[in-house]
Amino acid sequence: MEQVKGHAMELCFEAARLCEKTYAVALDMKDTKLIRYLRDCADLCYTCGEFCARDSEFMGALSKACADTCVACADLCDTVDKEVAKECAKACRDCADACQKVS
Repeated sequence: MEQVKGHAMELCFEAARLCEKTYAVALDMKDTKLIRYLRDCADLCYTCGEFCARDSEFMGALSKACADTCVACADLCDTVDKEVAKECAKACRDCADACQKVS
C-alpha cells in the first residue's frame, strides 16, 4: 500500500503542476470556468499529495474528492484546443485513477 500511496503522491503533484501551468493559459483566454476548475483541482491535488506523503488517516475522504475534481477538470481541459490543456487532462485522469486506488 505504501508504494500505491507514493505513486498517488507523485501523480497528485504532477497534476497540480500542470493545472498551474494551464491556469496561466486560461487567464490569457479569460475562461473563468476553466480558471476556477484549475484552481480547485491544483489546490486539492497539492493537499492530497501532502496527505499521501504523511500517510494521513484522513486520506480516504480527501482522495475521493480529489479524484472527482480531477475528472471534472480533465473533462473541461479536453474542450480547450491547447496542448498544455491536453497534458493537464491526462495528468488529472492519472491522478484520479491513483486517488481512487487509495480511497
